[in-house]
Amino acid sequence: LGNVETMVWARQKTMPALLKSLREGYFYARNNTERQSLTLEEWKVQPNASNRVDVLLHVTSRTKGEKVNMRVIRNGRVVKELNSITPLRLEFQDVPPPGIETSYYRVVILGAYPLKLVTNPLFVPARSGPQPTNGPPD
Repeated sequence: LGNVETMVWARQKTMPALLKSLREGYFYARNNTERQSLTLEEWKVQPNASNRVDVLLHVTSRTKGEKVNMRVIRNGRVVKELNSITPLRLEFQDVPPPGIETSYYRVVILGAYPLKLVTNPLFVPARSGPQPTNGPPD
């Protein structure tokens, strides 16, 4: 697979912590070059009290200033697209479509070929109230 890696977010480098992270979807895939890679520092989607979804994304690269195209996708459709350079931090509120109980969000980030980062989908219930955050599990 060349320079393709699966990155797992875990609090510890232990088998139980790694397996928990994999079961709960805390991982992403990336395609690197010898001198450059993209790193997902933070990725959260969480419903808020106003029935919107708070979206937070933070991406860095081994060498700063990598030009990237970033797409946030909800239920298969792009809801936010941005051309920027790394490091990149994005925060916004999304309005989920009515009548859907659970939405999924994922991110695709493309740099200079073959740089690519693709997140695992994160699922968000439509109801408001306290929900677990999507990030490395405890």
